[in-house]
Amino acid sequence: MNYPKLIALDIDGTLINSDKKVPIFTAKEIERVINEYDVKLAIVTARGPESSMIVCEQINVDSSLITYGGCLVWAKEQSGNFNVLAEHYLLPEEALELVKIGLSLNVHTGAYTPTSWHTNDLDYWALREARNTSTWPTTSEDLLSVLGKQNADCCKVMYRAPSDELDAVESKLKQFEESLFIHRSPKIIEVFPKYSVKMTGLKILAEHLNVRTQDIIAFGDSYSDVQMLEAVGTGVLMDNAPRDLQISNAVIRTLSNDEDGVAVMLRRYFPTDAPFRS
Repeated sequence: MNYPKLIALDIDGTLINSDKKVPIFTAKEIERVINEYDVKLAIVTARGPESSMIVCEQINVDSSLITYGGCLVWAKEQSGNFNVLAEHYLLPEEALELVKIGLSLNVHTGAYTPTSWHTNDLDYWALREARNTSTWPTTSEDLLSVLGKQNADCCKVMYRAPSDELDAVESKLKQFEESLFIHRSPKIIEVFPKYSVKMTGLKILAEHLNVRTQDIIAFGDSYSDVQMLEAVGTGVLMDNAPRDLQISNAVIRTLSNDEDGVAVMLRRYFPTDAPFRS
């Protein structure tokens, strides 16, 4: 039997459950597969590196990182260090204009660099983001000035607000539809460089690891994962994904992120005689 050589895992809605934790059985299955099979692991997420590494600690295995939706591609080497394969950023003028849109509409706006995230207000939405990602923001009353003075390498701009308020933001962002990648969910809008999508980053990593695309198994739950799930050898969609999500019939649906959906599918593709204890 031929087994996948690379496992690509989204975090939110996929690897972690509704409590923002990796389920115990899922963590143990990932560790088992990495230890028993000749397979590599990649975290592929819209989160930044710091938050991603915190999640990696819960599964106790080395993982390459594809963060900010493909902006940063870091290969985990045998030495334990990361090898930076790719870095893509918003143009400084793009980042500033995106932040201006959020501030003008009075919605929570965050700007994310490789090492930190910045916001102008430690409000309800900032606290939710901090709780969800286990990272703390740098706050400044003049967010535009911070980005301008530091000439910061900005990977992502994110807006958080009630859905009706985000509708106004989305309308303003239409001017960027051709030049940037915009991901909308009910209470969040994330904006990345156009070329920094998850599958682009995964291809870069796979080439570095000498792994064919058809030898990748990838897990995801949202629109931003669709291209990745459809392009790899085995694409797995979580059962908690939106029911109206349009995706190829070749993509397999597993259980939800609250039902060890990743773990049970790993059992299917990486068999073991060990007791099945979910």
